[in-house]
Amino acid sequence: MELNNKKVFITGGAGFIGANLVRSLLANKNHIHLVLKSTTNTWRLKDILSKIQTHQVTLADSEGLTKLFSQIRPDYIFHLSAHGSYPAQKDVAQMIDTNIVGTHAMLAASQEVDYAGFVSVGSSSEYGYKDSPMKESDLLEPASFYAATKASQTLLCQVWAKTHTKPIVTVRPFSVYGPYEEKGRFIPTIMTNLLSNKPIHLADPQIVRDFIYVDDFVSAMCSAALMAKDNAGLIFNAGSGTQTTLIDAVETLFDVAKRKVEVKVGTYEKRSWDTKNWVADISMAERLLKWKTKYSLKEGFSESLNWFEKNLDFYTGENHG
Repeated sequence: MELNNKKVFITGGAGFIGANLVRSLLANKNHIHLVLKSTTNTWRLKDILSKIQTHQVTLADSEGLTKLFSQIRPDYIFHLSAHGSYPAQKDVAQMIDTNIVGTHAMLAASQEVDYAGFVSVGSSSEYGYKDSPMKESDLLEPASFYAATKASQTLLCQVWAKTHTKPIVTVRPFSVYGPYEEKGRFIPTIMTNLLSNKPIHLADPQIVRDFIYVDDFVSAMCSAALMAKDNAGLIFNAGSGTQTTLIDAVETLFDVAKRKVEVKVGTYEKRSWDTKNWVADISMAERLLKWKTKYSLKEGFSESLNWFEKNLDFYTGENHG
C-alpha cells in the first residue's frame, strides 16, 4: 500500500528508518514536512533536502508544535523520534523526555487536526524476553529503561486513540536493516567488514534476530497509516516472522557476495539483550493491514550490499553523522 500526493508530517526523519520513509514518500509525490533539531546531522537526506520542507521545532516546544500543525494540517503523521535505541544513548531522563513527554506533545499538538492516520513507531524490546513468537497481546516485560519508555509511549498512544477517537496506531519494528543504517550496528558492520576485507567478530553465533529489510518496514508503516481509521488504538508487529542466527546471517551474506572473510567467535562482548529467541508473530498485520514482506533475507542482503558498496565512505570515512 502506498501514500500518494498527501501532506505528511514526520519526526525522526533524519534517522535510519525515517530517511528511508522520507525517500519512499517523496518518490510517490507526497509533500513532506520534517521536524528537525538545529543539531540534527542530515547526512542521510543531503541530496533531497531541497525537495522537503524542514521545520526547526523541538518536541519540547508545545506552542511551536501546535502552531506548526495548525498551519500544515497534515493528512498523515509519522512519529519516529526516539532516544535510547543506540548503546551510546544512556540518559534515562532524555529517554523519558523524548519517548514519553515528546510523544504526548505530538498527540496534544495535533489534537485539532483531522488527520487520516498517526503512526507511532514502537519497539520489539517492549516485550522483554519470550520463549515463543511475540504477539501484540503478550504481556509487556521491558528489560531496559529504553524498552520501558517505548512501552509507555505505545500505551499512551493507545489510550489517546480510544479517549479522543483518533486514528492512531503503533508499529513495532523488529531488526530493521538496509541503506543508511547506523554505523556500528550488526548488519552495517558485517557488510563493511566484508567489503573492506576485515574479519567479522561475533559474541555468540547462535544469538538470533528477526531481520526485516527497511523497505518492508516502510511498507508496514504506510499500510498502518492508510488503515489507521479502521484500526485505531491497535499495535502491529513488523518483522519477517522468521528468526535467523547471527552465523546464518553471516553465511547468507557470504553467499550473496560470493566471497568470505574470517569469522572470529567470542571476541565480541555479549549484550544483556542478546537472546536465543526473538521473532515476531506478524499474523495480525497480515490480516488487518493486508501487509506482507516482499524481501527474503537473501534479497534484502543483496540490495543492502549493493548500496553499502556504493556508499562505503559513509561508514569508513569522515562523512558519517
